Amino acid sequence: MNTWDKYRKWLYRKTLPNNLNQLKKLHPDFKLKKIGDKENCYYEIFWKKKLIGKTNPLANLKKPVSDRCFIVATGPSINEVDFQQLSSETLFGVKGAVAKCDKNTFMQYHIVSDATFIPQRFPLVEKMINSKADCLFSFVALNHICECNPDLLKADNIFLLPEINYHYDLPKKNAVDFDQWAESEPDLVLHDTVKLSKGRVGFSKNINLGVFTAQTVVFEAIQTAAYLGFKKINILGMDLTFGQDTARFYEQKNDIAKSRINKDFEPYIVPSFEVARNIAEQEGFEIFNLSPNSRLPESIIKKISIEQALR
Repeated sequence: MNTWDKYRKWLYRKTLPNNLNQLKKLHPDFKLKKIGDKENCYYEIFWKKKLIGKTNPLANLKKPVSDRCFIVATGPSINEVDFQQLSSETLFGVKGAVAKCDKNTFMQYHIVSDATFIPQRFPLVEKMINSKADCLFSFVALNHICECNPDLLKADNIFLLPEINYHYDLPKKNAVDFDQWAESEPDLVLHDTVKLSKGRVGFSKNINLGVFTAQTVVFEAIQTAAYLGFKKINILGMDLTFGQDTARFYEQKNDIAKSRINKDFEPYIVPSFEVARNIAEQEGFEIFNLSPNSRLPESIIKKISIEQALR
């Protein structure tokens, strides 16, 4: 980024009101324009004042062809999975999981909300969009794609996945106002005791309202799969560990991106999965953890083997 762009970005941040702080990470040449309302809305994507593409309504996501799916996370245990067993299954890839795709492994959905992933692993972003799978990005991720190569967003398989209380076109609510609003929405469920998380802990049954982040993209994928109607949601590679010896499966020891897993595990990840477990019981779907060494206790999400999941 040259000096002029840095100045423009600084000036853009200064002109934004405090309740739109979420936009301060964006490039001033990036804009979204909402078309329509509710479940049929989509966004036109502008870069340097030119329309370069548009997102699809979330209602247009591919519908399930079976009752089960597999969410492919990026923990090192993924290296032990024989993906030939999953060649006929519906797969959700999160972040760098697309690295597992080849002529025998095709993922129907990809989800990226972490904006730092885009410039760090841009060849993988290109691979997921070019695969023609349904690609769901946060608005911040779309911004970073524009900064890297806006022509990619001319594709017709792009979706904007909104995050709860972190929308492009809505002011961010403070913790108290957010909890009051969420408790008034029947499709949003908050944790019984963990409050004032501003959208990190809870579960969304309607992703058009946004997804709770739990500070891990796997949780966004679970809410998306439940919204689409999958009844058995299996999670691969959700090890939830991080360190020099537990890098993501596609990383080398000298090329490990930072992670907040250790910091976020107790305050956000654990209570979020507690809510998910309760919602699954109430709504009649099941969530299974297929990572044998996952840090998440079996008392929260049941652990099974991939062989059991396929049976």
